[in-house]
Amino acid sequence: MVTRNPGSRRGPWRNDAAVMPRNPRARTLAAARPAVVAALLAHGITAPASEPWASPSDSDGSTATSTHTYRCGERVVTVDVAATTLELAIDGERLVLAHVPAASGAKYRDVHGNLFWSHGERALLELHGDAYPECTRTDCGGARCGDGPRASLGGVPWVVEDIGGRGIVDRSRVTLAFDGAGRVSGHASCNRFTASYTRDDDMLTIGPAAATRMACPPALMNQERAFLDALERVRRFAIDASGALVLIGTGSDDRLVLARRP
Repeated sequence: MVTRNPGSRRGPWRNDAAVMPRNPRARTLAAARPAVVAALLAHGITAPASEPWASPSDSDGSTATSTHTYRCGERVVTVDVAATTLELAIDGERLVLAHVPAASGAKYRDVHGNLFWSHGERALLELHGDAYPECTRTDCGGARCGDGPRASLGGVPWVVEDIGGRGIVDRSRVTLAFDGAGRVSGHASCNRFTASYTRDDDMLTIGPAAATRMACPPALMNQERAFLDALERVRRFAIDASGALVLIGTGSDDRLVLARRP
C-alpha cells in the first residue's frame, strides 16, 4: 500500500505503478518516457490533424514521414513532416521545428522563433527574424498546387490577345504552343517562330527565338518584334481567374503577354 508523508506535495502523477491518475490521457503520459513527456509539456505539442499532408502512423505504430517542396519567393524549401515535428531545409541549412497549437493550419516553431505555418498549399516562413514571401507548394506533378490542370502550359496552343498592354493588330494572329521537351513555337504575327524554354513551378524563361524571314506590312512586323522581344523578358507566368495565361517580367506589374486557349 502506498502512503503519503504528512506535509508532502503530490506531483501530477507518481512513478509508483500502484498509483495512477484516473484520467486516461494522464495515464498515457505517465507511462511514457520522462524525456518525451517533458518535451510535450514544454512545447504543447499536438498532432497536426488539419493538414492534408500530415503523416499518418504506420501499421507497426511508428510515425511515417512525408516530404514536400515549397517556393518562397526565390528560395526553394524542402520540408520533412512527421507527426509532431517538421525538418526544414533551405540553402544548405536544416532546422527541426516542433508542432505547436494553432487556430488553423499546421504551425511549427523552434525555441529561436523560426516559424513554418502551412495552410493547405500555402505557407508562411520566418527564419532568423526575416519574413519570407508567401510560400507555394510545388510538388504537384509539375503543376502549381491548388490550380488544377489550368496551370499546365502544354496542350492546345494559346492565342495572344495583348502584348505590352497595347492589344494586337486587328485580324492578326499571334500564338504560343509549349511542348513537353522544352520548346515553344507559334505564329509571331507574320512569321513562324521557335525557341527554348525552362520552367520551375511558376518561374519561366524563354530563349532567343528563331523565325522564318517572310516580309509583311510594317504594323505586323513591328508587332512581331515587340512580341519576340517580350518573350525574352519573361521571368514567370500566372493563370488568372478567367483561365488566361499571363507572361510576366521582372516586376509583379510587368505584364508582357496575355493569351487564352481558343
